[in-house]
Amino acid sequence: MLSATAVYELVFGFLVHHPLFIAYIVIMSIVTLYRRSKPFPETGGNVVTITSLAEWKNEVDAHGGPVLADFYATWCPPCKTAAPIFGRMSLEYPSVKFVKVNVDEVGEVSSAQKITAMPTFKLFSKNPVETIQGFNEGQIRKMLKGVAGEPIVVKDIAPTTTHAKAE
Repeated sequence: MLSATAVYELVFGFLVHHPLFIAYIVIMSIVTLYRRSKPFPETGGNVVTITSLAEWKNEVDAHGGPVLADFYATWCPPCKTAAPIFGRMSLEYPSVKFVKVNVDEVGEVSSAQKITAMPTFKLFSKNPVETIQGFNEGQIRKMLKGVAGEPIVVKDIAPTTTHAKAE
């Protein structure tokens, strides 16, 4: 087993002889901090933001038609990419209810739904629940087409995000 001094000398020796490694770590840290500082994009469209288990029950469990849920995290780059597209889809498929759940803020819902990756999209309808882990617009549209048919053409509609209210 190596002593603490031997480990220190090994690590320090490596860093002294590999300054590019240090530069790489510093640059990647700066890039990561910059990306995290950017705000999460607005989803827009007709998307309801779920903020509690009670809202989930009111908006999803009690809804009679198909519901597409986006389980996301604000620190997740694919989630940021998916947000405005998800909002646009909510306008193209008006017969489907669109909801989004921040897994870090509404852990009880994400735990109940067994969410293990972000983003995860779940379609609740008369058929068994369909799940897509990761953002793949084509797969999501294929899933929606199965319950809602072809999308409608949407032109320059001002998107609005609503927040659910528990009763």
